[in-house]
Amino acid sequence: MSFLQTKTEAQLKKWNKLSLGAAIAILVLMIVAIGMSLFQISEEEESNWLPLLVPAILGPLTIIPLLFSSAISQELKKRKNVNL
Repeated sequence: MSFLQTKTEAQLKKWNKLSLGAAIAILVLMIVAIGMSLFQISEEEESNWLPLLVPAILGPLTIIPLLFSSAISQELKKRKNVNL
């Protein structure tokens, strides 16, 4: 991923923290959804759609901010090595 040279390191660090925060928020949402699905299973409800929702939708959504954060971290390392 190519970042513009006009972005400062502070801006990149901010975006890195935001993307990691988004990944953590999605993981917390995934934990809540798993808990709700276990509750549905224990209550023997007819519609058990949450066990299908968690790995199919929330799993891949967690990976996107992590990939973005990884690209930002690599860019920050490149800039740090250039400045030395």
